[in-house]
Amino acid sequence: MKRNLIFCLSIFFLVGCASEAKKDKKTDSHEFAIPDGKEMETTELSPEDKAKLAEAKGLSAQMIRATKIEQLIKDKKYKSHLCYFWSLKNSTYTQTLKDLKVLSTELKESQLNILLINLDTPLQKQEINTLVRASGLAANIYILEQGEKHQILDGQWKGQSPAFFIFNTESGTGLLYDRAMNLSELKAVIQPFLM
Repeated sequence: MKRNLIFCLSIFFLVGCASEAKKDKKTDSHEFAIPDGKEMETTELSPEDKAKLAEAKGLSAQMIRATKIEQLIKDKKYKSHLCYFWSLKNSTYTQTLKDLKVLSTELKESQLNILLINLDTPLQKQEINTLVRASGLAANIYILEQGEKHQILDGQWKGQSPAFFIFNTESGTGLLYDRAMNLSELKAVIQPFLM
């Protein structure tokens, strides 16, 4: 009888250890998303996927005037604002949108408001929406009214793309960077504005 009890307890112990081992084993959340565990051949969206993103509901580019941008960056709901001025003509936007997505997930929403300000024509709205939606970045998207580049930031910005303007609402200070930046540069530049 005593042997049977020890045997049963040993079995329960082994089963318990086995289930704990399964819990400890970490798997990639996408491991089973691809058939046969094969790697995806490309990260490019198919034309069908691009069309779906372009027609999807959600964030959509809106026309904006220079005066409205200045009102938006003074909104004290956020500690700081980051305006990213970009164009489809400059190829750095793809990586920058990815970097801004990483940045936005690392920071609290109340700390930094990201404004994507595109410099292309309204005729490219569908392409702009598709690119931003594909990046996964949840930020307000604007297309600057034509002819208003010289009116932004009291003429500090000359209209070149890409450019970044960071503004702290508490201190009322802002800095313009009229060049592309990678993620580590963005973090370094933004950090003082979040203190």
